[in-house]
Order: sequence, then structure tokens, then C-alpha cells
Amino acid sequence: MRTSLIAAALAAFAGSSALAADLVVPAVQPLPPEFSWTAFYAGSNLGGLWSNSSGTVIGGGQIGYNWQYRWLVLGGETDLQGLQLRRSGLATNPFGNSITANASVDYLGTLRSRVGVAYGRWLAFATGGLAYTTINHSGAGVTGVTGTYSGSDSKTGYAAGGGIEWAFMDRWSAKAEYLYTFARGQTDIYTTTTPNIRVTYGDAKFNTVRLGVNYRFFVP
Repeated sequence: MRTSLIAAALAAFAGSSALAADLVVPAVQPLPPEFSWTAFYAGSNLGGLWSNSSGTVIGGGQIGYNWQYRWLVLGGETDLQGLQLRRSGLATNPFGNSITANASVDYLGTLRSRVGVAYGRWLAFATGGLAYTTINHSGAGVTGVTGTYSGSDSKTGYAAGGGIEWAFMDRWSAKAEYLYTFARGQTDIYTTTTPNIRVTYGDAKFNTVRLGVNYRFFVP
């Protein structure tokens, strides 16, 4: 009797062990880390710039840094753009004296902060800060003035705008951006003409729309 009870207990234990072996627990796969905009980056861009009735192609590069906390993204960016903006006209004073007036801009740079809202791989941002450029002037006397003149004015002002950026790969993103740039005008006196002339230049107001790509490095 005792032997049969032991045999029955062993049989029951063997059956439960076989049943436990059939219960396979799947391995838990770790979730991929959430995308973060925190990183240094560098890239290039191409677009268009216009001021009043004049326009030109603009292109260059940018470098910057983003820091993300939850949905908030803070950062800074500096860029330098090459362009060929040219304007010419005839300037006449109340006394009937006239000169030709030419102005050109060959580059535009900015140093800006950025504040954005992130939604996964999408980032909407506002940006603003310092802008700088050089405006070249030249011309010649036409009526009542003889001789030529030329000069260059280094200008500083501000840039403000915004845009949207999409990280289409872990390290690569594409962006579309608008910037408004303003620099105060000034009055220059030229002594290379007879008589000397005083020329007042209006404010420089630039509108820029551009597309660009960024590469993120030193990603945490």
C-alpha cells in the first residue's frame, strides 16, 4: 500500500513537471529609446531673399546646439549666407543736383537663439537674435555734381522668424525656415566728388525663405 502511494506521488510530480516545461515565457524586448533633439548639429541651406522689389538666391551653412526637456527644446544657432543683392537708381536733391546710386550686399550672417516644441521627430520653433552684413555703395555725379564715390558700411541689426524641422533619420533632419532681418539706415558724406555730397540710405529690410538639412553629432 505504501509503495503504491509513493509511486502515485512520483507520477503526479512527473506530470506537473512536464506541464511546467510546456509554459514558455517569451523574452521581454526592451523598448527603443525615445527620439531626442539634444545634440550639436551642422548643415547647409538654400533659398531666396528679397528686399522691396529686388531679390536673389541665398545659400550657406549653419551650426548649432539643441537641448530637449520633455517637449521643450532650447538652443542656439549661427549661420553665414552668401548672396548677390544689387540695386541701382538715380538720386536727386531739391536743388536739381543728381547722382547715380548703387548698393550691393554679398553676405548675411546671424547669431540667434531658438525655442521649440517637439512632437517625436517633428520640431516647430521660433528664433531671433543678432544679424550682421556689409552694404557697399558707389555712384557718380550726373547733374551739378562731378566725380565718383564709393564706400562700405558694416551693419548690425536683428533677425526673427520661425520654422519646422523633421528628423527623417536618427542623425539627419530637414527644415523649412523664414527669417526677417532689419538693419538701421544711415547718412554718409563723400568727399571725392565736387561738391561733396551727403547721401542718406534707408533701412535694410530682408525677407528670407530657405530649406536646409542638418546632421546631428555627439548624440547622447
